[in-house]
Amino acid sequence: MTKKLIYTLVSAGMFAVSCQKEPKIDTYDLGSEFFISSNITSFDSKALVSIDNQPKNLSTVEAFLINFKDGAYEGETKLGDIAITNGVGTSTYSASDLKISKIGDEATLDFKATFDNKPFVRSHSIVVANAVSYKVKDDSLVTVDVNTAFATIDKVTVKSVVVKKGALRGDLTDMAFEKETLDGTDFNGYILVKQALLTATDSVVVYEITTEANGLTQVEEVIVTVKEKE
Repeated sequence: MTKKLIYTLVSAGMFAVSCQKEPKIDTYDLGSEFFISSNITSFDSKALVSIDNQPKNLSTVEAFLINFKDGAYEGETKLGDIAITNGVGTSTYSASDLKISKIGDEATLDFKATFDNKPFVRSHSIVVANAVSYKVKDDSLVTVDVNTAFATIDKVTVKSVVVKKGALRGDLTDMAFEKETLDGTDFNGYILVKQALLTATDSVVVYEITTEANGLTQVEEVIVTVKEKE
């Protein structure tokens, strides 16, 4: 009898909960939307901002820079209006206006629009990206990519040095990429790590990659481990 009574009470409680009305959530149908993307690299002096208004029902989006000092909000500065045509709009802003200059610097912007007398805001952070990237595959191949938003890449060069086990690093010497392509704002280079020519006393190979663009020079160092000899 006791077990039956407990079962009945629990069931009644579950029934009471299930009969409670779901809370009403008010929704606000904007009728429009837009998405923001941006691009600025360590060689660029300006940032590209793109607006994608998929419903294609906006004509203008206003851009504002959010100002901070010591982490505290200090108002906003209007950067300008972005004209939207057939759902697409672009604009550029100087790095100095955005108060960003080096890799990792970040600017926070608010983008404001109005549709059917309903204003709405979307926020976006513009971050300075490293224009130079590289990958090491199986300690045998190094691929180097340089990509900028606007800056023309003048040249990319490479030097190397083999470091012996327990020894200090010597002087770097010039070498050539195995293959390279340069097209304005894009560079791709390949370095073959000739492991077969390295000896058991060698520890690592250091490659120093130097990129020049927009009056700036950037140096990246890549270290490849020498494979153990059988």
